[in-house]
Amino acid sequence: VLAVLSLAPPTLPLKVYSDSEYTIKVAMGTYQMKANPDLWEIYRELSRYRKQLPAFEWVRGHAGQLHNERADELAGLGAFNRDRSAYDKWQASQAPEAHNPVVATPELTALRTNVQLLKTLFDTLDSATSRVSSTERDFINDMTKRLQKKSFVPSEKQSKWIKGLVAKYKVQ
Repeated sequence: VLAVLSLAPPTLPLKVYSDSEYTIKVAMGTYQMKANPDLWEIYRELSRYRKQLPAFEWVRGHAGQLHNERADELAGLGAFNRDRSAYDKWQASQAPEAHNPVVATPELTALRTNVQLLKTLFDTLDSATSRVSSTERDFINDMTKRLQKKSFVPSEKQSKWIKGLVAKYKVQ
């Protein structure tokens, strides 16, 4: 983030993609900084030169997003002091942090199907008179969009809510 703030022209809009929710939340001011105060001071100083603050978008790490994978590679090379063979050896290892792809499990496939069934049902019911709350409707619309991305995996809480709605509205 500091590198792009240093390089990007301050008059142009800037969008930063990051797999670090902490970084995004601190940068946007929605979370209090807990580490690296020296780096956050540099971030604030560089931000003052910008016409508008950067926009941030979270991307799932290790999920095949091209630029995020490249950033991970560069960070890994930095951690190994640019020793490509040591980095490649680590990448080839079975270390979980080296390999963390999203696997389409039967449960995830079932959740995707159930969300689509709920969306179809909700779309057929009049929002003004139906027993479906606006919160439920908004949640299913959001889950429909998120589940279109192969890299998205619902949290345990989201999964439980989907299962509860499936039971409540008797879809399957």
